[in-house]
Amino acid sequence: MAATIQMNTRISKALKQSGDAVLERNGYTPSSAVRALWLYLSEHGTLPSFMPKAKNAASNDERAAEIESNAGMAVRMLEDLIGKENVRRQDDELSYDELKELAWEDRGAFDD
Repeated sequence: MAATIQMNTRISKALKQSGDAVLERNGYTPSSAVRALWLYLSEHGTLPSFMPKAKNAASNDERAAEIESNAGMAVRMLEDLIGKENVRRQDDELSYDELKELAWEDRGAFDD
């Protein structure tokens, strides 16, 4: 038999009772439901659809990387669509302040 561990959690008595009733009607025990959830997580590598990611789950760096990867996909799709490569402009590496200044220049804010 594989090694097992015990997990403990605290929930309200009312929540436990109502949840246990649903599990029992569907042939599950609390332990078998937890095993089913962990099996799902292990097999799919993601949360089930009814469990949105917790708001504090991703650090700012992880979120920035996610945004960058999605932006990269958008750039690749644009390149495919227009038939050009290297659509990214050099100012993709500029700081926020530098980009803001360029935006003002594009609007003619510094024209005399």
